[in-house]
Amino acid sequence: FGHVLSDMTTFEDAKKFYLHLLKDLPADHQDLATCYHALGNVAAEKGDLDLGLEWYGKLLVLLSQTLKPDDPRLADTHSMIGSIHRRKEDYKH
Repeated sequence: FGHVLSDMTTFEDAKKFYLHLLKDLPADHQDLATCYHALGNVAAEKGDLDLGLEWYGKLLVLLSQTLKPDDPRLADTHSMIGSIHRRKEDYKH
């Protein structure tokens, strides 16, 4: 449902949905990564790049704890973080 809201560009509603879902999920639930990823996307789409970095950072920490170092999902997350730094023209990180 959150993806549908994002696709409809109702980003604030999508954000509320994912935050509500995060609050209800257990700390070890597999959908936490999906929520962090989606919240990072929503923040980036709204132009809140710092918040996007925050959510993608949480995603990276979670994935680093649960995946092998050569898992492509880690590379995807690094790419999303790099994309935000490029949008911010922040090339120091």
